[in-house]
Amino acid sequence: MEKPSTIKKLRNFLVMTSSVLLDTFLSDDADKRLAKAKLREMRETLQRAAYEKSLVVLQLDSENNEVISGWIVGKNIGKEQVVIKIQDNQQQMRIVDLKSIVKVSTLSPEGKNMKAAR
Repeated sequence: MEKPSTIKKLRNFLVMTSSVLLDTFLSDDADKRLAKAKLREMRETLQRAAYEKSLVVLQLDSENNEVISGWIVGKNIGKEQVVIKIQDNQQQMRIVDLKSIVKVSTLSPEGKNMKAAR
């Protein structure tokens, strides 16, 4: 049995690489998977912050890059939204769509800091 030559291996590698690159360039599936992964990471960060009762700072995707800070209401994060009790006014709550969050920073009562961003 004859071993494939290194030139054949290199040619096959280049063909596979270029076809995979072309496929991902023409397909939005890779972008959708990345967006879902980032959303899942943010949801997990917020879920951990809710469990630890951490202070949460959210940068939102809006015209003026709004930043809100406070605590998450409840222990479970919904699939699409999160409810935040505003830090400055404990009586005020705000519902935030997870897709509008650009960056999440948390500070636990023990002083541990976590970050997640898109």
